[in-house]
Amino acid sequence: MRYLYIVVGVTATVLRPIFCLPQYVPLQFPALDNTTIAATNLTGVPASFPFVIEGCGAYTGNLVDVLIKAIAALTPALNDVGLGLDSHHGFRALFKDGAISTYVRGILRSIASAQPLKGLKPDPSVPSAPRFACVTRSTVSQYKFLELDPWEICSRPDAGQAFYLGGSSYIFLCSSFWWGRIAPHKNTCPSVRENQFLGGGEALSMYLTYLVIHEMVHFYLGKASLGAFTDPPEVYPINDCVALDPLDSVHNPQNYQFYVAMAEQGCTKVPDPDRPPFLSNQSKSSLPAFLLTDAVNTQPSLAAAVEKLPTVTTIPVLESLHNDPDDNLGLQSYES
Repeated sequence: MRYLYIVVGVTATVLRPIFCLPQYVPLQFPALDNTTIAATNLTGVPASFPFVIEGCGAYTGNLVDVLIKAIAALTPALNDVGLGLDSHHGFRALFKDGAISTYVRGILRSIASAQPLKGLKPDPSVPSAPRFACVTRSTVSQYKFLELDPWEICSRPDAGQAFYLGGSSYIFLCSSFWWGRIAPHKNTCPSVRENQFLGGGEALSMYLTYLVIHEMVHFYLGKASLGAFTDPPEVYPINDCVALDPLDSVHNPQNYQFYVAMAEQGCTKVPDPDRPPFLSNQSKSSLPAFLLTDAVNTQPSLAAAVEKLPTVTTIPVLESLHNDPDDNLGLQSYES
């Protein structure tokens, strides 16, 4: 469930369209091999681990394993994204516009390097990478400063497995998070028929490795992310992700999740987004309750604070959504 996730209007500030990216260096963590969730004695966090984990007890080691595998899963996508429309693993289907490959790569790099952001609760003055918190009955007292009860959110019948709280550093993990597998035992690429993926992309979306990537994309997109009251809203089924226009695609976390999963699993069969049914069908189906996280029950009172995102796909417009020069994208302007 996405709760209290606010997407607000953005200024029309245009930054320079020329950017350079620092060389990507994967983080080095000890290898862990377990592929199913069970409480283990791996309760310590490696000294080099960049993420804060709170309140997970005996599951701390499992979460370390999930996050290590998530970071490793980004490498194939980072190697592929520079190809743009010549991508082998679905960039064109999921993002449509080769000009935004730098933007997508910046988001993935931010996750891979656990780039800290400023201006977030609990202490806006201290830059923070994503903080993961396991939800229990006592969580509400621990996080009173966030003005919500994570336990109540996770207890709702249509709750997802995890949710990112906008404006904070926190990704909350519900107890249902631990019901999933960390990663597939073998490649589970979706089939394509009549220029559509078969199914909703469950084979690429149900694993914890990809779920935490989804939530971290929300963290790094910040206010630019699609949500419950944006137009269009955040979408989850894979064909709905393909049907989004380029600007909406680059701000829909599920598109990143599918892209990372397809790259890691070596999936190469994808629909053509420039052919029907995608050109003729722009409608979005309702969000399935079982798919990962959702934003269905975000407080309606927040709708008044939401404005439609721009509809022009250019690097300057994309960058104007992140008008802080020290933001999370890893994109640094320079004089031409």
